[in-house]
Amino acid sequence: MDFQQFQRVLSSDPENIRARVSFTQAQARIHGPKIYLEPLQSLQSWSENPPPLQDLAIQEIANRLEGFSFLKTRSWPCTHSRSILGLKRDLNGMVSQRTVRTDTLKHRIASFEHIQTGIVFNLLPGQKGFPPFLIGRWGVTEGNLAKATQTEPEKLENHRPHAGVDWTHARELLKSWTLRLPSAQEWTYACRAGTNSKFFWGDQLDGDFLWYKDNAQQERKSYALHDHSEKWNPFGLIDMIGNTWEWVDIPVSQGGFLDEAKLLGSCCFASSPGEPPDFWFDGSPTEQIGFRAASTIPRIQFEKKIQIVVHKS
Repeated sequence: MDFQQFQRVLSSDPENIRARVSFTQAQARIHGPKIYLEPLQSLQSWSENPPPLQDLAIQEIANRLEGFSFLKTRSWPCTHSRSILGLKRDLNGMVSQRTVRTDTLKHRIASFEHIQTGIVFNLLPGQKGFPPFLIGRWGVTEGNLAKATQTEPEKLENHRPHAGVDWTHARELLKSWTLRLPSAQEWTYACRAGTNSKFFWGDQLDGDFLWYKDNAQQERKSYALHDHSEKWNPFGLIDMIGNTWEWVDIPVSQGGFLDEAKLLGSCCFASSPGEPPDFWFDGSPTEQIGFRAASTIPRIQFEKKIQIVVHKS
């Protein structure tokens, strides 16, 4: 299908998915498979593309990854409640009224398994400042460490975050697995998952989503993941808030002391019960610190996109 044919088809049916897929495949034959990756430039463009076009991008990512196996693609529903301020008419005229609106947020996300460690990664679209990337569905667990080192941990520890590690150890361990720590920008974006409320589920603390000091018996240890309770965020990520703190890839300060490196995340024993995902902490409570793995996708480079505007006559 050439460009003129594509215009004629879309003029009669702008939502013709088959035509859009055929045109994308034709463009890829000319310019290479990088064309398939265009929807991954931002969360908005990803959400606006139909599943068949998303699948072309996912297949191209799978072709580029080494040491990973593709698992599945699915949507991750997450209940999100937000307070809305509006106006209501009564006997005294218009008065303000606050109501709570509850929606179900979800994004269609592909997942891959890292063969060496068994870590499950979700593929996230990029945004301004960084390209699409892979991030662990949960923090690195004792089970992941055992698989990578071929040891046998206690069963109860398999699904607990591997905690009590400093920044250098976490970074070097991931490097030995050809993985990395997420950047601060990537971590915050992954945690918020397109929301702008205090937490990804809303503005009120909900102990069903996280471990923190009031529901964790105030014991200084990591807790089993919330995976079984399906309390993920709209990106399908578990325990982005609560449980252990998580290191991000910010260089150690000029003094060189690890306890001056920045931590990003929320701690189950924070000074207040639950902190928003952009809460920063200076210090090193090492018994409560874990880390989440990330991975760069090879050869991701976007060119300036040419927008095709089709007018109906």
